[in-house]
Amino acid sequence: MSDAGPPPVPEAGPAPEGELYCLGCGARNDAGAAECWLCNGRSLVKAGPGGRPPEPASPQRFSFTIAALMVLVAVVAACLGLYTAAPGLLLLVAITSAPAVALVEYRAAKRRKRGIPMSHAERFGCFLLLLVLIPVLVAVAVLSALFIYCSLGGR
Repeated sequence: MSDAGPPPVPEAGPAPEGELYCLGCGARNDAGAAECWLCNGRSLVKAGPGGRPPEPASPQRFSFTIAALMVLVAVVAACLGLYTAAPGLLLLVAITSAPAVALVEYRAAKRRKRGIPMSHAERFGCFLLLLVLIPVLVAVAVLSALFIYCSLGGR
């Protein structure tokens, strides 16, 4: 037995011809790759001059526009108006819209990570679909549970 230690780590030299690098995370990818193996991003570029990888993109900081602020103000105003008119209805709207917003944002984040961002129309359409679908699924689940409970309780 020899005490040679760990094997030497190969140095990162110039990239072979045709290798691609991800602009999102800087990972080296195979020549025919369609997306990054590490972050699943689709922004792959060939090695820069001298075979060096390009610098990874800096993460985007949170920013908002005046339009987003106005939408937020309108939503808050609508919720306050609904609360004064019918507090129970506000609870129903909150129960159905909160999961819809969360699911749309989760789906949009996954698509953005893959390099295919959702348009505003896609987000709105997905939100409306979920806004209708969630109460229907909850009603079916409640009615099924009620039917099962009543059918088992009668014996």
